[in-house]
Amino acid sequence: MSAGSAALTPLSAITPGFTPSVDGIVLGAAPVHADPAVPAVMSWHALGYAKGVGELLDAPWPKVDEEALKQDEVELVLQVNGKHRGSVLVPAGASREEIEALAVASEAFALHAPGATPKKVIFVPGRMVNIVI
Repeated sequence: MSAGSAALTPLSAITPGFTPSVDGIVLGAAPVHADPAVPAVMSWHALGYAKGVGELLDAPWPKVDEEALKQDEVELVLQVNGKHRGSVLVPAGASREEIEALAVASEAFALHAPGATPKKVIFVPGRMVNIVI
């Protein structure tokens, strides 16, 4: 007995006259392969959106609120001699000089390079600050 026949044996025991065929395989797999959108459509109707907005597939996309996407602070990766040593939070509109000063004054830099004077600061806007000592 093949594995496919073994899987269909319970169906033949339940349904008189059932023979393993392509139709039987589709019938047996139907509950497993239900449309994944059905629960969303049912919820859409149950919540009452179908009356006000229309069908789910015809509903408009939500509008983007540009103000909600603006950030007050940006987290930058902090590296010391090219090795990741932490991160530093800086104001979103900070200049390069302000960011360098905040990075040198950060706890992560003080922990990994106590008392060291930076020779060079490499800054990649919006991404990272690398302090070379």
